Amino acid sequence: MFVQESLIRNWSHAICTIAIETKKVEEFLNTAKDLNQIFKNNTELVEFLSNKSFNVETRIKVIDNIFAKKIDQNIVNALKLLVVRDLARGVRHIVKQMIKDLLLETNTVQGVVYSIDALDPSIIKKIETKLSTKIEKKVILDNIIDKELIAGIRVELAGKKYDSSIQGKALDMRRKVMKNRK
Repeated sequence: MFVQESLIRNWSHAICTIAIETKKVEEFLNTAKDLNQIFKNNTELVEFLSNKSFNVETRIKVIDNIFAKKIDQNIVNALKLLVVRDLARGVRHIVKQMIKDLLLETNTVQGVVYSIDALDPSIIKKIETKLSTKIEKKVILDNIIDKELIAGIRVELAGKKYDSSIQGKALDMRRKVMKNRK
C-alpha cells in the first residue's frame, strides 16, 4: 500500500504541533531520528506492524513493549494510531517528514560531511560552527566515509556543496581547462 504525500504531511504536521504545544521539539526531533534508524534497520518490524494477519491488539502490544517506556507517550500513541488506521507501511516516510518539519521549526539545517576517514567530533563541531555563522542557522552534520575522495572533505548542506577535497579541486581545474579551450 502506498501512503499519499498529503497523509504523510498531515501526520507529520499533527505530531509536530503536539511537540510545539508541549514544548518538546528537541526531544521529538531526537526521537524521530532514532525511530528513523530503527525502522530503517528493522524492516521486518514495519512488515509486522502493517501485516493484517495479526490482530490490531497484538501489533499495538508490540509497540508498547518496544517503545512505551523509552519515548514520549504522544509518539507511542501516534504509532498505535498508524497501526489502527492501516498506515504502518508509511511510518518511515512520516518520520522523515517529521524530522524535516522539526528541523525547520528549530531553524536548523541538516547536512553531510564526506571524508576518507571518520572525522573527530571536535572537527565536525568546528565545521558546524563555521557553516552556522555563514548561513545563520544551526547546522547538524553527519559524517559519511567516501573512499573516492582523494583527500580533504566535502560538505553538502541545504542543497549546496562545499568542496575542499583534492577530487573537487581536480574537477574544478578540469572544468576551467575545458572552458578555456573553447
